[in-house]
Parts: sequence; C-alpha cells; structure tokens
Amino acid sequence: MRRLSAYPTQPLRTDLKIIASLIPQGCRVLDIGCGDGTLLSYLEEHHHVHGHGIELNGDNVALCLEKGLHVCQGDADTDLAMYPARLFDYAILGHTLQATHNPLHIVKELVRVARFGVISFPNFGYWRLRLSLLVTGRMPQTDALPHPWHDTPNIHLCTGKDFTDLCRQNKIRITHTHTNHNLMSQFTVCMIERTTSSPAQTPHPDDETHAPPVMRASTNDKARSPKSL
Repeated sequence: MRRLSAYPTQPLRTDLKIIASLIPQGCRVLDIGCGDGTLLSYLEEHHHVHGHGIELNGDNVALCLEKGLHVCQGDADTDLAMYPARLFDYAILGHTLQATHNPLHIVKELVRVARFGVISFPNFGYWRLRLSLLVTGRMPQTDALPHPWHDTPNIHLCTGKDFTDLCRQNKIRITHTHTNHNLMSQFTVCMIERTTSSPAQTPHPDDETHAPPVMRASTNDKARSPKSL
C-alpha cells in the first residue's frame, strides 16, 4: 500500500531533518511514536525505505493509514516486545523519549529490534532553559518544551550528558551525535547501537562529534522485502 498522492510530504521539523539525513536508502525502518506519519512519509518518498510505524494516538494512526503507511496503534512502553530482534535496520524515536514511562527500557528495545537506534529529545541542559529557571524560578517553556508543567506529556526530561551516562552504564554505544555541546543545544540527536565493548568508548556530548560509520542498505533482496516484515 503506497502513500496517497493527495497527501504530499509535509515539511520536517529540525530534528527530523537530522534524523532523515542519517537513514540510508532502501533500509528497513521502524518509527516509534510516528505521529501523523510525516517522517515516515518523507523517508518512503525520498529514501525508499520499507517503513513501519507504531503510534499511541488513534487519530494519528487513522491519518497514517489514509496516507498508505504501514502503522499500527500501540504503546512504546509495552508493545515493542512483539517485534523480533533485529527485524529492522533502524528504529527511530523522534521527540518521544521524554514522554515514555520507562526510558531505559525503550532505549534497550531500540537496539534490540534494530541494528541502530536514532533518538531525538529536548536537551534540558540548554543554556536558555538553565537561565530561565535561574531568573524566573519557574519551569521553562520553549519551542521544544511548549507545555506548562501541570499539563505536559514530558515526564522524563534529561540533558545530553544524562543520556550519554545512561548509554555508558548500559553498554550502549553512541555512534553519532548531532551536537557535541550540552550547553548550546536545544535538542539532541543520537545514533546508538548495542555493544559489549568498554563503556569508555561512548563519546560524551562535550567531546568532539564522532562521525557515523559508513552504513549501506543491504543487497539481500529477501531481507528488504516488505513480506519479510
């Protein structure tokens, strides 16, 4: 089922543009918390991926299905267990980690169901947030965090350094980070993979940015077939 031409690809949010730039042509992608399917539509049209999505909001699922996207309704906190290990090449979690009930479980599931996980989240270490909290004494609101504290889906806010520590402690390697400065970045985008190597190999947000490994779509046609998904 292909995306309907009546639904042209929508412009991508800044972090989604960065995520899209990390996804190779023709790979298998799972978009977790895919919303109305904007990123998934873009990747199918421009990167020719075999895309699947999982989304909690029923209205968004309906929009995705109208666009011809392969999306099911589900909760990332509980339903990723239904996917076999390494079914996908990339599992994407865009601006969703901070809204999950068990972020560590989600991060581990990303690198279980896919070879690589790609995550974006608002960086609570951003200098404007620090200054706002210092000056006003109130929870800050920004474009990335627009909700008031009493009515927000964001229940697990963290900084880039916090996320790096989490990965290091759980033998998850950050192969690429979009930003290398915890203080100056409004959001963080990271590519991760499971590793058994020393935690010291995980780059820190304040270290130099590590270039992602060269990754190409597999030439195994059977593995790329949507039927195999």
